[in-house]
Amino acid sequence: MHLVLGLLLVPVAVWILRGIAVLQTGLTRRLLGDGGPAWVVPVAVILAVAGALLFRSWLHQI
Repeated sequence: MHLVLGLLLVPVAVWILRGIAVLQTGLTRRLLGDGGPAWVVPVAVILAVAGALLFRSWLHQI
């Protein structure tokens, strides 16, 4: 059963990693002035804030 679940999660993990790579590439192009898409900056800020909140809640758990 664990093998099947793991095999089903592989495409999901690849899809998430591809999204992170697209975001990073677009953000790099945008910040270097190469005309990257405008949506990457707000998405990167939202993900950074979400990560900080997750880390803060992890630190303060009982």
